[in-house]
Amino acid sequence: YLGNGVLTDGFDKKDTIFTTIGGRNVKGGGGITPDVTIKAEKIPPFVQALWRQGIFLNFCASYDKTNLKYNNKIIITDAIVDDFIQFVKEDSLNYNDYGEYYLKKIKDSLKDKEHLMTQNKSIISKLKFWNKNQSPLDRLTSSLDKYYEYRKTNPLEDDSNKKWIINGLEREFSRVTCGTIKECYDSNTGSEERIRVSLFDDVIYNSAVEILLDLNKYYDILSPEDSN
Repeated sequence: YLGNGVLTDGFDKKDTIFTTIGGRNVKGGGGITPDVTIKAEKIPPFVQALWRQGIFLNFCASYDKTNLKYNNKIIITDAIVDDFIQFVKEDSLNYNDYGEYYLKKIKDSLKDKEHLMTQNKSIISKLKFWNKNQSPLDRLTSSLDKYYEYRKTNPLEDDSNKKWIINGLEREFSRVTCGTIKECYDSNTGSEERIRVSLFDDVIYNSAVEILLDLNKYYDILSPEDSN
């Protein structure tokens, strides 16, 4: 324990070197440095909201599972995805899309600007009848408002949404159909199958598998450094 309040193994003077079973030298100070750096995929705000509000599980639990098909995992067809989107539209899903939070902050910060909140009284503005119920601030942000409205009413326009929607449906169908698809659950419980299915789109897991299955990569990474 040092006077500056830091717990250390001497890293402040000289790093501690440890040796793995395979003969690799690894440093003890500052935590473990990854052999491979992976940028995790970011789940879109729309899909995050679906998880937060439990909509995947609600849909899968109530869906008619009679005709579900299985091939190493439950097959999510376009028809199932369309049914899911309709289910979502009948629910109230509250979330901020990319950048929408900051748009709302900007609009809130401008609400005290009277010239932006008061309708224009000029003759020209009166002739533009389609603008008569809009304040200057509304007109200023109308294109962005329409953009976010379109994205929220058409979530499948974003390819990343569809990918993660399918992933969520695979996981939750696996949870709730335990015991109803025999070839799927000979050995796994619903929770175990849900975990197995989730790994199909896990970039960290798949990167690790890739290294383990490629001996060249495996030994390049895990072999000890030359001592010469």
